[in-house]
Amino acid sequence: MMFHCERAHSSESGSTNPLKIHKESDTDNPRVQQQSTKPRYPAVLEEALMKQGAKLLRSGASDEALGTALRQVLTEYHVSDQDAKVLLIRSINRLGAYPFALSLISASPTVDEEIQSIYVECLIRCGDFKKAQDILLDWKTGQSQLWEDNAEYLEQLSTIAYLGIDSNAAYSQLQMGSRSELPDLIRHAVRLGLLDVAEKLTGDGDFYYLCYYIQSLYAEGYVNKAKAKLAEIDPSFLMQTLPPYKESLYIYAEILHDKGQFSEAAAIFERLADQFPDMARARFAASSCYLHNTMNNLVGRIELYHPGEVEQTKIEKYMDDISEALQVIHSTNWHTIWSPAQSRNFPIPYSQVLQ
Repeated sequence: MMFHCERAHSSESGSTNPLKIHKESDTDNPRVQQQSTKPRYPAVLEEALMKQGAKLLRSGASDEALGTALRQVLTEYHVSDQDAKVLLIRSINRLGAYPFALSLISASPTVDEEIQSIYVECLIRCGDFKKAQDILLDWKTGQSQLWEDNAEYLEQLSTIAYLGIDSNAAYSQLQMGSRSELPDLIRHAVRLGLLDVAEKLTGDGDFYYLCYYIQSLYAEGYVNKAKAKLAEIDPSFLMQTLPPYKESLYIYAEILHDKGQFSEAAAIFERLADQFPDMARARFAASSCYLHNTMNNLVGRIELYHPGEVEQTKIEKYMDDISEALQVIHSTNWHTIWSPAQSRNFPIPYSQVLQ
C-alpha cells in the first residue's frame, strides 16, 4: 500500500482543535477561525519545529527525543521562556505526542487559551474524561470567553467526555434527541482516538452513519479499520448521491489505487467525475490510475521482450515522462494527505512509510 504523508509545514486536520482563540494561532489550519491575520509566531520558526519533528518521527524517535530536539530549535531562535513553552506544547500536540503534551501542561499550568483547549483534548485522548468534563463545566458556568466563542464545539467535547465515562447511557440519551449532530460527534470522537465511542454512535446496520465513521477513520489514518468497515458495505450501495456515500466510494477507490488495482479504481473515479462534474479530484485520480497502468505495462514489456538498447532507451524516456506527469498529478492533492500526528495511526510505523 502507498501512503502519502505531508512534508514539513502543511495544513493538518487531525492534530489541532477547531477552536476560535483570541490569540492568533494555527495560521495553517483553516478550521481554526482567526480573529487576526497577524501570525502569533514567526512562520519560519513554526516551520522549523514541524520539519524537525516530522523528520524525527520518520526516524522512529521517541516523544521525549522529539521534545529535546524541539527545545534545541527554540533555543537557536532565542524565544522567550513563555513563548517557548507555548510553541513546544503546540508542536508536540501537532505531532501527536498527546501524553507528552499533557505532562508538559500539567507540570506548568498556563492561562493561555489555546494551551487550555489542548489540555482538555489531551485529557480526553488519554482517558481522563471526568477531569476534562469538570474543566468544561467550569468554563460553561463561568461564562468564559473561550466557551462563548466555541459553545457548540465545546458542548460536543463535553458529550464525548460523557460518552467516554458511560457510553451506553450517553448514547441512549442521544438516541432520544436529534441525530443531526451525530456526524460531527463521530468525527470528533475518532479525531480524539475514541474509536469505541464513535462505533457506538454509528449504531448497528445504519450505513448512512457508518459512512461518516469510515470517512473519519480514513482521514485520521486508521486505514485498516476504514477498509474493514468498507468491507461491510456492498460497493454498489455507495453509488448513491448523498455526501457520505460519495466520499466513502471515493475512499474505496483510493484504497484500490493504493493496492495497485488501477483499472477498478479508475472506473470508480470516472463514474464519480461524471456524476459530480465539480469533483475535479476524481479526474486527477483517474489519470493517476491510467498512468500507473501504462507504467506497469511498459515495465512488463521490458521484462517480457528484452528490447534492444535503442528501444529500451525510448521506453525508459517514456517512463520518465510518465513519472513527471504523476508528480504533477500528485501535486493536485487528489489523494488523502495525512499529518505526522495522523500517521501514527497507520497500520505500519511512520518510519516505514513511503515518503
